[in-house]
Amino acid sequence: SPYGTPIPGVDALYRDAAKSFRTGVVSLADVLASVEDAATPIAVTVARLGEPIQAEAQLLAQLYDFGVVPRARLDVVANDDMVRFSASGDEALDVPAEFAAHLYVLNTAAATT
Repeated sequence: SPYGTPIPGVDALYRDAAKSFRTGVVSLADVLASVEDAATPIAVTVARLGEPIQAEAQLLAQLYDFGVVPRARLDVVANDDMVRFSASGDEALDVPAEFAAHLYVLNTAAATT
């Protein structure tokens, strides 16, 4: 899919589909919850956008326009009830933190262990 969500084949629909969906990725909410200093931006690589985000047309358009798309590398920081995405320069995009659970990023911890 254009949002990074894998489209399973018929055999995958019946075997381990949920497990393979999370292989190599972690929700942005989990990443942000594990950061000791919430004010420090962390670099992430977007893997996919979950269906709750895809259902929000205005949010999806904002994310796309800012470049929050699969394979994009961005800095993120939790900001109370918002998540701030930033790229090079001073531009930033704030989105409601509730959507961080549905934005999946590459699990760099799994890649380095």
